[in-house]
Amino acid sequence: GGSDFFTDAGDKLLENVCDEDREKVRKAIRKENILNWLGRDDMVPVCYRRREDGGFRPYCLQTIRTRNSDDHHIVIGVRPE
Repeated sequence: GGSDFFTDAGDKLLENVCDEDREKVRKAIRKENILNWLGRDDMVPVCYRRREDGGFRPYCLQTIRTRNSDDHHIVIGVRPE
């Protein structure tokens, strides 16, 4: 939601991504890449490191199809590894 969901969500996500992984995550969350994931049946993971408690912790961003598996909705989850 919001006036520019892809930019707003991307900026928020990138706040704590380590410098070495920032471009990989930035490319993965570009609008055209996310829209390409809509037609895929498999999960698309993007692993990266996030600044946390003075160090770095591995995380994984992944796509999850909605329950009804339509071609218009996708859930993007972020979880620690």
